[in-house]
Amino acid sequence: MPPNVRGNCDNLVCFRQKQPEDVDILVKWQGSEFADAGRLLPGQYIACIEDQIQRGVSWETRNGVFVPISL
Repeated sequence: MPPNVRGNCDNLVCFRQKQPEDVDILVKWQGSEFADAGRLLPGQYIACIEDQIQRGVSWETRNGVFVPISL
């Protein structure tokens, strides 16, 4: 697992591949949970995570939701 992504959520397996089709799978799988949590639309939320990981921001999962890690 990349050092800036941690957690034991199975969906990280799809996300950390960083392939467009895998991100789509993650959006479809977690979409309703992100919406229920009051986040951005699933695609926007994933894009935000991907963008910030590229910039070195660290993330983990808490209760199935991606959250930034305070370093």
